[in-house]
Amino acid sequence: MKRFAAWASATIWNIRIAAIAPAAALGFGAWKTVRVIEDASWNAGARRAQFSLGLLLVTLALGAIAASRYRGRNPRRRTLGVAGVLLVCLACFPAVQEQVQWGASRYRSPRLIDIPITTMAAARAIASGQNPYKVPVDPRAESREQGRNYDGFKYMPLMAAAYAPAALAHSDRGVILINAVCHVLMAVLIFLIARSLSGNAAASLGLIFYLWTRIVPRQLFNVGVTDMAAVLPLLAAFLAGDAWPFARGLLVGISVSTKLLPALALVPVFAPAVMPWRDRKALRFWIGLACGCLPAAVFFFWSPADFFSNVVLFTVLRPVDSTSWLDGHAAAWRHVAMGVLFVLLAGGAVLRWIAKMQPRVRVLLILAMIVGMTLLGPVNHGNYQLWWIPWFAIVLAFSLGVYVFPPEPVNLLEPQRDDTCVPRDTAT
Repeated sequence: MKRFAAWASATIWNIRIAAIAPAAALGFGAWKTVRVIEDASWNAGARRAQFSLGLLLVTLALGAIAASRYRGRNPRRRTLGVAGVLLVCLACFPAVQEQVQWGASRYRSPRLIDIPITTMAAARAIASGQNPYKVPVDPRAESREQGRNYDGFKYMPLMAAAYAPAALAHSDRGVILINAVCHVLMAVLIFLIARSLSGNAAASLGLIFYLWTRIVPRQLFNVGVTDMAAVLPLLAAFLAGDAWPFARGLLVGISVSTKLLPALALVPVFAPAVMPWRDRKALRFWIGLACGCLPAAVFFFWSPADFFSNVVLFTVLRPVDSTSWLDGHAAAWRHVAMGVLFVLLAGGAVLRWIAKMQPRVRVLLILAMIVGMTLLGPVNHGNYQLWWIPWFAIVLAFSLGVYVFPPEPVNLLEPQRDDTCVPRDTAT
């Protein structure tokens, strides 16, 4: 009986049930906000931008406070506890059940939009020995805007390779299956990254939030968007850390070869803050990045004009639509937004190179840069939200974790292993 009482007392202490209430309220509020962004009308670009900007500012403030608290306390992170594992499973079960039902329903009757359809067409073109940037794999009206013809593939070659099994089998259901695998891998990566930053307890909060966010399965299963295939390598690169510079660069390069954005804008954030000729690890990163970009280079040199037109010019010259707050404003506002976006991305790159950033701060920088790209661009479609939601879940995890599961101060009289807040991904 005494053992049971001691175990129950320790478990309750670890899980901090009373402290979960404010975290649950904050998590629910963030989840509700993302749902509002998702459910906003296509003609409500300004409203969508307001919610995204407000959510970003609040998250960055919480993350900055949490990062300073972790660094100042030299903490030992708490474990989750048996009761905590049960609570996490209970919290995730309704969301997982709903998503399984969505996936099964769309697997039986898939309704794909132009993104996966053109991706599969590009995969079939590559399999037949054709250049997907020269053949008309994208005949929709949007590819012929402003009197220009952009009917080639809009993404990078590895995106077509990722969905090649579905394309070669002529199976729309295969897209749903591949997206389901990407969804599971993303949940695993979010948990692993958050755990490396703040421990199992805080990582569970990030996992719960990610699974609660309906926009992710809605985009993956209801319409079959493919952006998650490009976001996965970025999170894997962050998890690899500075201890594996070649793998990190390779994964970032793979993301660039899957979809040009957001990976290309984030290269300076992932790169070691030292010149490659001065440090072997930095040189390995850039070699890995070059290897990862080889598939894109092959198709670029195959037909530079077609590749540049469909991948770059289409994005730069794309007209503003109703999903952006720029809709209805004078053309000069778009130039202002592009200038602000350039300053944001360049500023983030410079800040990364001149400041020694802990991994938590680097996540905040990545989140700010990605949300900036979605807010200041000419369009803000639902698939773009998949770029930042995984990073948002990680920031929310360690931000709320520091309050729900306060880190234990290390007893300096006892020899302890240092597992404070910087995993393998130490600042350079």
